Amino acid sequence: MSSKSRAISQQAFESLATENIEDLGMDPDEALEDAVQTLTLLDVDLSALYPSPAWATSSPCSSSASSSSTTTSTSPSSSSSPTTTPAPPPLHRLRLRLQPLHLLSRLPSVVPPPNPSPNREALAFDLLRLSNPNLLSFLRSSPPSALIIDFFCSCAYDVSAVLGIPTYLFFTSGANVLSAFLHFPRIHETTSASFREMGPTKLEIPGIPPLRADHMPVPTLDRDDEAYNGFLHAFWRTRDAKGIIANTFDALERRAIEAIAACNFPPLYCIGPLINSGNKETSAATRSECLSWLDRQLERSVVFLCFGSLGLFSAEQIKEIAIGLERSGQRFLWVVRSPPTANPRGPVQAPPEPDLDLLLPVGFLNRTEREVSGEVVGPQAEVLKHGSVGGS
Repeated sequence: MSSKSRAISQQAFESLATENIEDLGMDPDEALEDAVQTLTLLDVDLSALYPSPAWATSSPCSSSASSSSTTTSTSPSSSSSPTTTPAPPPLHRLRLRLQPLHLLSRLPSVVPPPNPSPNREALAFDLLRLSNPNLLSFLRSSPPSALIIDFFCSCAYDVSAVLGIPTYLFFTSGANVLSAFLHFPRIHETTSASFREMGPTKLEIPGIPPLRADHMPVPTLDRDDEAYNGFLHAFWRTRDAKGIIANTFDALERRAIEAIAACNFPPLYCIGPLINSGNKETSAATRSECLSWLDRQLERSVVFLCFGSLGLFSAEQIKEIAIGLERSGQRFLWVVRSPPTANPRGPVQAPPEPDLDLLLPVGFLNRTEREVSGEVVGPQAEVLKHGSVGGS
């Protein structure tokens, strides 16, 4: 591993967790439970962890609060009026599970202004920006030794600068995606066209294969969208970070890691893989069926496909994956989810149970050596440890 890519040392942290995600159109039960499931994964002490309201995408981030000697969690929240609302049941369960090591509190509510963007990410950036005064007051009352944020919280660099607190970016995805985002501001300066307008034009990004411009994340496709500006600002401000913490490891993404380290970015700390421990409420029957099938397979003979809680594909893409799997002749375990809704600003919630007969090619289930599951997380940790998929 390069000199700029190293394991992060232990520090003392207070956790600042986000609570009010309902105004972002997210399902509190699913998102907060995802966060709860990952709070015991990372064996490091943290000083201040400030994740964004996107709990579903930030669950690896919240996992890094596991060994905190003193962890205070407070929430930037939004409401249609200045009044506060009771914590949803999942947050209450979260509080119970974190006591007595963690103290959870809440920032005062803010009222985001109307935002014309069709992408919910624009609202997330607004919420975090408006929460800055409350964050400043909270941190000033009990200054931590360091602050860890996810990229939605880039406005928090202003707060940490006032208080003189070193700030780290925690990127919950891998180095390939990180490299694309880190070079986003540079690409922005080299063209006046939007990614959508550039279409099939290939973006040359160090450390990763050439990427079609219109394959960049949907919120960044239109240059005049507030979500685009939010992402641009977030990764432009990365230069203010003391370091970048990424959910990856050298053996998985060596090329991208080395490319990031070779550029003029803050030091990269690789602490992955952070593995969701799974939903303890997953039915015993589902877990038994999945793992029993793996028990009958040879060592290193199964491909495991699981794209995360937000890894949704269109019906056409699902069929393409199925065709590729069938042609490979490889045994596989595949977590299939229903296609996303057409509304990018709609609720982020658990999709309906997938209709496999409708989504998959005719006769696919009968022709393949496979196990297809609709569980999003399921026994993910147990699967990854299983010898049939290369675990140990």
